Amino acid sequence: MSDKTAIMERLIRNINHEIKNPLTVIRGYAQLLTMKASDEEYQKKTGRLIMENVDLIDERISAMYRAFSPSSAEPAALDISEEVFRVVHSCEEEYQKRIEVTAEGHVETLVNHGAFQRMIECFVCGFNWKGYPHASIIIHIGSPNGSPQLVIEYRNVDFSAFHTDWFFLPFADKANFKTGTELFEIYCLADANGWGFDLLKESDKNGFVVSI
Repeated sequence: MSDKTAIMERLIRNINHEIKNPLTVIRGYAQLLTMKASDEEYQKKTGRLIMENVDLIDERISAMYRAFSPSSAEPAALDISEEVFRVVHSCEEEYQKRIEVTAEGHVETLVNHGAFQRMIECFVCGFNWKGYPHASIIIHIGSPNGSPQLVIEYRNVDFSAFHTDWFFLPFADKANFKTGTELFEIYCLADANGWGFDLLKESDKNGFVVSI
């Protein structure tokens, strides 16, 4: 089996698991509805649970579709350091204080504004803050070799099980991110815009590097 075929198999298995679970719940509750047709209160409760799982499937499909639908706007000049600060301040207030941004002055470049904004949102607002009460994020913005680069470091976060194959798998990293689709979406945005996206290759640090 080739590497591409193996990744495709993992992708299908990954999606199948995320969609089949709520479908199984829906089937179970639908069967129970027929058994207690005269119990109005039970009918309402079961109907609500069925709709919650229908919404869950819809959310997961929408998340995958969004990843394949990056903004088609033309690149325009953007101060990416200012944009990162702006997105950080759009996160929930209790988490803003746990995000540190450092920049080597103003870093301006031609970039798809909507795609860049969404990528930063995935990194910081999409992080699983509740799962890591002591975590923090440090974002460094610079221009090594004359090209804009972002280093996103996560502290007090366990990335020991992480593998770059997860970039291709929606829902693969639900431990570190809210829905698990965030890294998949970042990968698709980076690929569509010609940005480099990789793990932070420093043994004592967890995080990612984006080259614009």
